[in-house]
Amino acid sequence: MNTTNTKKGFTLIELMVAVSIFAMVMTLATGATLSIISQNRHARAMQAVMMNLNYALETMARNIRYGSGYNLMPDGSLSFISKMSDGEPTAYRLGDPDLGENDEVIYLEVNGLATELTSPQEVIIDDFSFDITGDTRKFISIFIGGSAKIDGGNTVPFTLQTAVSSRSVEL
Repeated sequence: MNTTNTKKGFTLIELMVAVSIFAMVMTLATGATLSIISQNRHARAMQAVMMNLNYALETMARNIRYGSGYNLMPDGSLSFISKMSDGEPTAYRLGDPDLGENDEVIYLEVNGLATELTSPQEVIIDDFSFDITGDTRKFISIFIGGSAKIDGGNTVPFTLQTAVSSRSVEL
């Protein structure tokens, strides 16, 4: 008689161990994937905020570069005559709540008409100031401080600074 066991397969305990190990690995992998997705959302939100601020700074720098008659106002804003706006009086300032504006937003005011340069949904501006140096050629420093709103109401503080030198434009 032949008594060898020819049954092939796994025992119940071997299957339970394998399924348990697989479940633990998948739990760790899912956690890592969710963390990567969260970090990606955070990075995209910060990129949108930085693009918003970059647009505001570039707009200010371009207008200021070709302006004249720079004046620092008592409220910290900068007023000047902009050649980019056909010689109209121009100012960069934070919003004025007395005018129904958001005081956490940078405004561009041309001939009394104000438009928002930064998005109140993405950026809170806490500090906005200018410094003017130079005699014949003006050097204007722009300082912006605040916080960026990102997913879930979290905020990330930032500080930006740039300098612009005035230029005369020949048309």
